[in-house]
Amino acid sequence: MIIGGANDLERWRDQTPRVFVEWEMRAVEDKEATEREGRIVYHDEEWGNIHKKGELGHVIPYKVKDLKKNTVLWPHVSNSYEAWKAGRDAPVEGTPLKEWPLLTAAQLRNCIGMNVLSVEDLANLADGALRFIGGEAVALRQKARNWLNASADAGKAAAQITRLEAENESLHEQLRALTEAVEALRGEIRPKQDAPIMQRFDMATLRR
Repeated sequence: MIIGGANDLERWRDQTPRVFVEWEMRAVEDKEATEREGRIVYHDEEWGNIHKKGELGHVIPYKVKDLKKNTVLWPHVSNSYEAWKAGRDAPVEGTPLKEWPLLTAAQLRNCIGMNVLSVEDLANLADGALRFIGGEAVALRQKARNWLNASADAGKAAAQITRLEAENESLHEQLRALTEAVEALRGEIRPKQDAPIMQRFDMATLRR
């Protein structure tokens, strides 16, 4: 196992989707209490062991209190930390491989064994990590990428259909409102009556 340090963590700053953390509580010597009590005194301290998904042996141990100060990495791993504190399994970011029907049982076990837990993890695997997954790793990564692209295209199409349906409904509402306005206007207009024909009287008739 290779133990890394802060410099390694800095190099991983742009690869946060590819890392996962194993959390643990360590018994650490409290030097002040040891000196005060005259015996070795320990206290609990939270640590996170940072790994790259799909790779073995390279670990960066980090105090949680220091990790929380890392504004790039901490937002990515904080949900995992909260789950650990609550005694739950860490949430899987993306589509869980366990729910993805395109893997055989053996392929799924190989991926999970390397902490590749989602389709997104598999699609983002670095070339150097593929050898740990098995002989079909390149094909599996491409399959994951193709599936994600197809899902994204389907999502865009669904969003466009939803938008068109909303626009269509809006046009129908406008048409109904216009029809009602026209009908109301027609009701206010009365048909003009023909003007009465003036009777012509003969002046001689009026004198009688």
